Amino acid sequence: MIIRLILLAIVSLLQLISIHVYAQSGVIPDAASLRIDNYLNQSVDNGYSGSVLVAKDGEIILSKGYGWADRKMKIPNRPGTVFNIGSVTKQFTAAAILKLQEAGKLRTSDNFAEWFPGAPSDKRGITIHQLLTHTSGISPRTGGFRYDEAGKRQFLREFFESELMYPPGTRHTYANANYIVLAAIVEAASGQDYESFLRNHFWQSLQMNHTGYKSIGFSSEQAAHGYYYNDTDGAWKDWGITQEYLPYRDNHWYSIGKGDIYSTVENLYTWHKALQEYSVLSPESKRLMETAYVAENEAQTSYYGYGWAIYTSPRGTKIVAHNGSNGIYFADFLRFVEEDLVVISLSNTRLNQKSENIAWEMAAMVSDPDYQARPMPKNPYELVFDFIRTHSPEDALQLAEFIED
Repeated sequence: MIIRLILLAIVSLLQLISIHVYAQSGVIPDAASLRIDNYLNQSVDNGYSGSVLVAKDGEIILSKGYGWADRKMKIPNRPGTVFNIGSVTKQFTAAAILKLQEAGKLRTSDNFAEWFPGAPSDKRGITIHQLLTHTSGISPRTGGFRYDEAGKRQFLREFFESELMYPPGTRHTYANANYIVLAAIVEAASGQDYESFLRNHFWQSLQMNHTGYKSIGFSSEQAAHGYYYNDTDGAWKDWGITQEYLPYRDNHWYSIGKGDIYSTVENLYTWHKALQEYSVLSPESKRLMETAYVAENEAQTSYYGYGWAIYTSPRGTKIVAHNGSNGIYFADFLRFVEEDLVVISLSNTRLNQKSENIAWEMAAMVSDPDYQARPMPKNPYELVFDFIRTHSPEDALQLAEFIED
């Protein structure tokens, strides 16, 4: 009985400490945020590392970092830690196109040839709308590895020489090169480089000071290092930060437009509020961005808009979302627009499929008070090495059961 009372007292004390920490951050906890916090803290023990923000009915209920931004220097992740957001970048490229349309500089119905008259005959008729919705016929294989150097002319030459998968406008195939081409159109229509246009028209006015593409206006200690599990020697390795892989010259055209923008959960929430309040795009442009134009799969469980994917929740409400990754970092940005629920997760480790679903798990915990999320398991390769270190070769047949447990 005494032990039970002591345990209850400890649990109560931990809850009070947690509430005190939230109060200091200006975030008011509720039952859902405390359950999410517990879920992520347990997942840290298995290698999870990242920052999250959850907002409901216009109020932030959780904004917190977990694990290490820099393991060597013992710098923890925080709400203001900077991460690579992968293909979440595409919504900014789409917003740039719509901003230029508002200014009368282009139309989404424009053909590619109107901006690049030298395009070959099979590419001339591709429209900006088709690029935005991945219905241009461009192959996912078009373009090189994201961190290899390539100038704009080199990329466009490779694009011109590539073979389309099908006639433009007939099917949907997600291909990063669509958004690289859109970045080239942004530069042609605006007369500015891609990052400058985004900064001048969006980020600067919103004071999104920790969002950008290549230039860094903050201490490098604020950037989360990416980590991956090396399955050769059984150890986590420090990949570094994205800017170490992007040259400061103009040779970045396998990366631009499609991914590799960096941001924080706080800055992305600022972007969400700006979209909701029509302070960066007009109501018509926002409607165009969030329209479900084309099914992403045969089951029609998701559709693609302009830089966003469109889903329907189990409650029949609209979800506007996008995820992204460069293979090291993983990002997810969920906006339940009719339920006024926003979930943003940015991670600097990828453990497994479970770690890629944490935003959806957090959303489920907010929407369903009875939903219980299980902590993320370890990276499967790390589990194999755990087994090797704790078992003899004669136990090899027990490996599958060990991993499942």
